[in-house]
Amino acid sequence: MINKYSVLFFLAFSCSFFASAQTLTNSAYSRYGIGDLQFSSFTANKGFGGVSKGYQSSYIINYNNPASYSSLKLTAIQIGVSTNTYEQKTLATKQKINNTNFSYFTAAFPVKKWWGTSVGLLPYSAIGYKITTASPSNISGSTLSYLYKGSGGLNLFYWGNGFTLFKNFSIGANANFLFGNFTKERRAYYSDGRLFNVREQTVSNIKGLEYNFGTQYNLQLNKVWSIAIGLTYGLKSILSTSNNSIVQTYTEVNETISVKDTLQYITDIKNNIIIPQKIGGGIVLKKSEKYFVGLDYTSQNWKDFKLNGKDDSLTNSNIIGIGFQYIPDPNSLKSFFKKTQYRAGFHYSNTYLKINNTQLSDYAFSLGFGFPLKRSFSTGNVAIELGKRGTVQNNLIEEKYLKFSLGLVINDKWFIRRKID
Repeated sequence: MINKYSVLFFLAFSCSFFASAQTLTNSAYSRYGIGDLQFSSFTANKGFGGVSKGYQSSYIINYNNPASYSSLKLTAIQIGVSTNTYEQKTLATKQKINNTNFSYFTAAFPVKKWWGTSVGLLPYSAIGYKITTASPSNISGSTLSYLYKGSGGLNLFYWGNGFTLFKNFSIGANANFLFGNFTKERRAYYSDGRLFNVREQTVSNIKGLEYNFGTQYNLQLNKVWSIAIGLTYGLKSILSTSNNSIVQTYTEVNETISVKDTLQYITDIKNNIIIPQKIGGGIVLKKSEKYFVGLDYTSQNWKDFKLNGKDDSLTNSNIIGIGFQYIPDPNSLKSFFKKTQYRAGFHYSNTYLKINNTQLSDYAFSLGFGFPLKRSFSTGNVAIELGKRGTVQNNLIEEKYLKFSLGLVINDKWFIRRKID
């Protein structure tokens, strides 16, 4: 049996690392809105297209619909890591980028037969870009260039509860605390290092609460077939921002910057971020524990988004996912491969990005596996996603990606009160 205190210590240590700086993205598209939206689902769900709204499990945490916590039978601790490879290209250039990051840390356990609770730390959004453009200047022998650079992101710490109100019907809610910071910089500089250049840097510290809710209804069709329907709703959220801005002139010689003058320095400018409401629904058709096929849909009204009073020209987004899972023999005691979970799926989305009058799409095919750990209900999960976002048309960037995710689900009877006859 795994020592629970060692696992909890590792979880706490990992969470502190997770909340510190990680390079989660290197994309010019993270310049817009609150950056690249990060969390879609846990590793197991990624393997079958991100299906989660109607998904229930006795052993796996499903943050995307908090009503599912009520179906947990054992304590679950989930840890994930991912490594991603991107090929970014325009009509003129191409480059490859890799990054590896911790993905999530969550825990959940059943409080009562009708009540489950969960806490966790997840990435919410990420900013990481560096864009340079150049144009002729009115100074002979010098080129005027513009640099746009950004970093940072938001993390999410949540506490959620799910309750079975009556047979086969459950509800749930997550209370999320969002926190993080954005650093954005703009420069106008000349190729002649003797000339004065200008740079503006803004640092935004962000925090606030977000709430989302879910319901699930499970209908037993006959002895082996069942169908589960899930609905989710996320309230509009208003996050507070505290902004510090500085504008300076400088010179740069051999990559060494010398500040000449500070033109403006403003601290603690109060404002906010408005994150719009979202709705989702899903359905899962299941044959005992052997097969299931599921469908998910989510929509969010990003036209209502505001960042420090600006809308950033975002548009409404929607995503659809479909997937299935197959276990040859869920009760096998001898064969590792017969108890392995085999998964596949697909998702397609119209993202919240609308640039040069073009709404960007994102789609991916996925494969996944859930490998049973010996003498336990715990599993090691693997998911592979191969997809594309964007286009090279209209002076945009096309991003092809390969995402490889690893997740560990540890199940035991920790925190569950044992009855003694």
